Amino acid sequence: MKKTISIFLILQMISVISMFGVHAQEIVSNVYDSKGRISYSSFISNNKFVEYKYDKNGNTIRKNLWGDNAYKKMSSIIGRNESFETDNNQDGIADDWLISGQVKASMSSDSKYGKYSQRLETIDDGGAFRQELGNLSAGRHFLVMLDYKANASNTVSMRLNDTQTDWGLNLGYNYFITDNTWRTAYVKFTSTGKPINLVAAYFDPGSHVVNIDGLRLYEITTAVYDQINSNPEYTGDSLIEKFSYGDLLDYKGDFELDDNNDGNANGWNVDGHSVSSLSHESVYGNTSQQLELDGEWASLNQELGTLTEGSYYLFLVSYKATSSTTVSMRVNDTQTNWGLNLGYKYFKTDDTWRRAHIKFQAT
Repeated sequence: MKKTISIFLILQMISVISMFGVHAQEIVSNVYDSKGRISYSSFISNNKFVEYKYDKNGNTIRKNLWGDNAYKKMSSIIGRNESFETDNNQDGIADDWLISGQVKASMSSDSKYGKYSQRLETIDDGGAFRQELGNLSAGRHFLVMLDYKANASNTVSMRLNDTQTDWGLNLGYNYFITDNTWRTAYVKFTSTGKPINLVAAYFDPGSHVVNIDGLRLYEITTAVYDQINSNPEYTGDSLIEKFSYGDLLDYKGDFELDDNNDGNANGWNVDGHSVSSLSHESVYGNTSQQLELDGEWASLNQELGTLTEGSYYLFLVSYKATSSTTVSMRVNDTQTNWGLNLGYKYFKTDDTWRRAHIKFQAT
């Protein structure tokens, strides 16, 4: 039986599939952040990634190394608006995406993740919904995934090309199953040094209704690339489970936004009795979530929903606590604030920034 998973005071959630390794002479490609700092380095010839983390003063505080079976999520670096959540000019087309042909677009509440998906419709016609990724240095390997729900009289597909066309599929393609059921499509491809065109949905002439959601783009090592569609553990549903959408908290693990100004970061619930606010005392980004209590109890929590039984996860949080009693982070499938059956960690309450983690297996 599958059960709903709840989490408490958690910053980040990632599937545990990476392995560590170091190899010899390297060809390096760097990706930079908005401040011109190296975000991560891809050692193309030697199956290795190095990610750099900085404190709020710009000092390098950590380097994370991944080896042979590694991947690096690139959706927020190369792709834009992969969640299809924003349409600032209200034209029905998710920001940063383009439409070609006779395609009617709208934001739909029938979504797999978040509040919205991108809905695309044609009537006896064809077209494409796409985004230009720009130039990627040659020889790098990538994996792109997309959730979709399609009802169509003709074929619909996801395509990658460097031909600067809507219809090109020379780098890879995947045809959608048109049974009006949420499914996942994926394509692996190798960059050629030419501009890359990601066609999330290409419609051959006909009548179609398609919703798409949860785009994710990863740079992967040669070791992972070679196993996709050849090793059963890297094929079909097994591959999709390894590369689930975002980390499961996505942007909500940043504690940066409070759209309704209630003191709670977007996507989080506060139960019990506390004064909550976004604080400018933070380790990452601009803000952290702050909770203040006076002799009462409280819980900052989020419901993740049902996760595939038997899959493994790791929760990480940075925290700073002053308290007259115990504070903990917890994971449970009991749908309560206090449950801790899947894992827990008590915080040190010495008013010092620290890190805590929990590993757990979904039920």
